[in-house]
Order: sequence, then C-alpha cells, then structure tokens
Amino acid sequence: MPALYRSSNASSRSFCPHCGSTLGAVDDDPVIALVTGSFDARDGAELRPVSHSFEDSCPGWWKIPAAV
Repeated sequence: MPALYRSSNASSRSFCPHCGSTLGAVDDDPVIALVTGSFDARDGAELRPVSHSFEDSCPGWWKIPAAV
C-alpha cells in the first residue's frame, strides 16, 4: 500500500514505503496525479494522461492528446 507525505497545504505526495519511489500526488480537490512510468501496462486507455501539471516546462516531445 502506498504511503503519503503531506507536502503542502493542498497536496500530499504518494510513495512506496519500502523503496521510496515516487508514485504521484493527491491534492485536496481531490485530484490524483500518477507517475505514468510506475505502471507495467502503461498503454491502457484508463491510464492515458488528460492534463499536465507543468505544461510550460513540458518537453517538446511530450504531447497530451485531447480527451475523447
């Protein structure tokens, strides 16, 4: 089970309690952000990104298609 660390007034960070790997963030809205590289089968439609937190600093090759 992932562990949570309260990182700000509005968000917590999720991580593996055994190795410390980052898994994502859980905001109070609630918005859950997952690190897509954490999944073995990352090509499933249910894991398709729909937004990017820091779009202005996103690499040019990382394009998020419009939600369908």
